[in-house]
Amino acid sequence: MVLGRPLPNPACCACGSHSELIAGYVVRLHTRLSTFTIEARPLIVGKKGLYSYFRDEAGVIRFEPESGTSAGAESRRWSAELHDDVR
Repeated sequence: MVLGRPLPNPACCACGSHSELIAGYVVRLHTRLSTFTIEARPLIVGKKGLYSYFRDEAGVIRFEPESGTSAGAESRRWSAELHDDVR
């Protein structure tokens, strides 16, 4: 599991959301029966980080280059150049 804490029993389904502070980012895990998304945003924009990140259900990492703006499913792909508008 990305957050480094495996579920106690893989046969169990832990649906819902969980937030944790990791390296200055608020990391939020949203789980459903067979998929999950992760979002990470700086606790203090500009001090620990500038961008917000989002891992969608397909595994694509996305980010929002505007400081203080939350990333989501419509944000640009991490592999896109900043001057490209690839979403």
